[in-house]
Amino acid sequence: MKISGQRPRRGMALLVLLLVLATISVLMGTITMQILLNRRTVEHRQQQLQATWPARSGVEVAIARLEDNRAYKGETLEIIPDSKVQVKVEPAQGTYEVKCEAQVAKVVRTLNRRLRLSAR
Repeated sequence: MKISGQRPRRGMALLVLLLVLATISVLMGTITMQILLNRRTVEHRQQQLQATWPARSGVEVAIARLEDNRAYKGETLEIIPDSKVQVKVEPAQGTYEVKCEAQVAKVVRTLNRRLRLSAR
């Protein structure tokens, strides 16, 4: 039934549907990008934590080695598979400067500690 003076609106529902689908597509794309970015952030944080613990272990190794041998200068260790921990020890006025650099995957973590060992 056509009212006089009113034009037929063919395709108007199709146009509205197309607009709604486009809006939903943009929203889904944005949500997907946010999820991917959050996942990368979490993975990077996990790698940072995985590199922190070998670096701390390197400090502990340096303490143990210094207790046995005060002339200990450092070494390179593989505390966990596919990791590299480089320990450097430098004496400094009654203390020892310990520098540990741990690399796990592509993340490098560095810890610097000043140690004062008690007399034997």
